[in-house]
Amino acid sequence: MPYCSKCGVEVDYNIRKCPLCDFSIPEIEEEEKKDTDRFPTPQNTYPRKVKKRKRKVFIIISVILLSLLGVMIFQNISTLGRLTWSKYSTISIIASWIYLFFLFGFIPKFRVSLIGISINTIILLYFLDILDGKLEWFISIGLPCVFMCTVATIINAYLFKKTRKKGLNIVSYILLAIAFYCIGIEAFISLYTKEFVELYWSIIVSIILIPLSLLFLYLHYGLPEKYKTKLKRKFHI
Repeated sequence: MPYCSKCGVEVDYNIRKCPLCDFSIPEIEEEEKKDTDRFPTPQNTYPRKVKKRKRKVFIIISVILLSLLGVMIFQNISTLGRLTWSKYSTISIIASWIYLFFLFGFIPKFRVSLIGISINTIILLYFLDILDGKLEWFISIGLPCVFMCTVATIINAYLFKKTRKKGLNIVSYILLAIAFYCIGIEAFISLYTKEFVELYWSIIVSIILIPLSLLFLYLHYGLPEKYKTKLKRKFHI
């Protein structure tokens, strides 16, 4: 900023006479302002560090699984001369490695990970069933169970996303999904083994889980706010 050389008053660049003493002020070109930050822009390096650690742990686990796979195949061939029981362990280890790939969060999109896990499960069950030479339980039990689990997970994820006030209601949704999933599993198993639907243990599970689910829903939506506050203080929530 320019100053009056007579009285020392600070003036703007476009002022030609001092407003205080009326002294002429020479023309001075305005300096370009440089945007300099006094402090550096903060950067959160924690997610990057976590990602590097995940990769290291995943590589270590991959090496261990690969070593186990080689040991089992070698043991099977050296004792029996051909692959027999190691075929099941090989498929299981490969499927476990794929599960870990998705569970470690290398694919950030939940839907893509869920579809990948479902497809991996279907392939795993298919090969475990067909290794003895024929399909037996894969179509009747394997596919329906994977389909029900995928649908239940999608519904719970949708409810979790659309629910604004999350709490015991999320627990209630999960318990309901488990109850109906158990009923579906026992129904398909009984159809495969007995050729008719007979429910027993899934009814017991549902009798336990459904009332608990309704109780959690009441505690979340129906309980007065003052009692919720007391419960939160009591259980340090």
